[in-house]
Amino acid sequence: MAERVSDYVQRENRKRAIRSWGSALLIYLLLVGAYWGWEHFVRKELKMNQGPVLIRLGEPEGMETPPPVIPRETPAETPPEPEQPVTPPEPKAEATPVEQPKPDPVLPAPKEESTPVKESPKPVAPPVKETAPAPPEPIKGSDKGNNYELNSEGGEIGRNLWVPIAQYMPLPQIVEKVISSGDLVSILDQVQPDALGLYSADQNKAILLKYYDKKQGGLLELKKPVPLTERPELWAILERAGYDLRNAEYKNLPGIRTSPITLNFSVKPSGSTTANSLVDLEIVKSSGYSEIDEAVLFAFQQSSYYSKTDEKIKGRFTYRFY
Repeated sequence: MAERVSDYVQRENRKRAIRSWGSALLIYLLLVGAYWGWEHFVRKELKMNQGPVLIRLGEPEGMETPPPVIPRETPAETPPEPEQPVTPPEPKAEATPVEQPKPDPVLPAPKEESTPVKESPKPVAPPVKETAPAPPEPIKGSDKGNNYELNSEGGEIGRNLWVPIAQYMPLPQIVEKVISSGDLVSILDQVQPDALGLYSADQNKAILLKYYDKKQGGLLELKKPVPLTERPELWAILERAGYDLRNAEYKNLPGIRTSPITLNFSVKPSGSTTANSLVDLEIVKSSGYSEIDEAVLFAFQQSSYYSKTDEKIKGRFTYRFY
């Protein structure tokens, strides 16, 4: 059964091939016949010789002049030249391209290895030391011919009240006469009322004679020590009577003018319960006389001091005799 089917298929294939070739041949013949008929029956070569155009002057317009009759020569028929078979142009051989020499590739110039420049170390500025604030200006002054100086450390120390130290110095043992209107008179005769008018001249004499005895010649002699608290009053009476405090007797003590006394102290901070009070008070340099040292130490404490900081401030006080 398989063989019969194969034979049938082969026969059909042959039929199709014959029909295809036959159709192609018929089409080819039709095309050749059409071309031949066109060349021989339809296409004609027309030739016409036209003579010159003759224009006569003076003829009325519109009149047609018959053209001259030119005898027509019948050219002899020349046999058609045999058609030369057109040979297709031979294909030109493609010129083998000449390989141009390729230029050598330009390589990038090698980077020069730059030698790293060592940066010089920047000068390091030495650490700025915090300078301590300038110490406060010392407080200076004079006191009945003497002078003093108060210095502080770590802050400023001020004074609310200054009490002269000279009025606490030891009183003179002998009070001599004083000059009045060119005459030497007893100082008792020169006693004046106090500046406020609270005590009369006689009352001041009585106060003076409480500690002094009147001697022959109008002199006064100290008969007992005067307490520190009462010295300012006696010194005021003597000064108003004409006693020269700048040349007081205690200034004549040997070496006193070249031996200043120095005190160290501290002032408590303003925020403490005992604000602005003096502490750590001590004599660091003596005048050489205990009574003088005691008077300066006591008098210094009668003044009132204050500190402008919240810390305890140290100070130094120096008193000189002149």
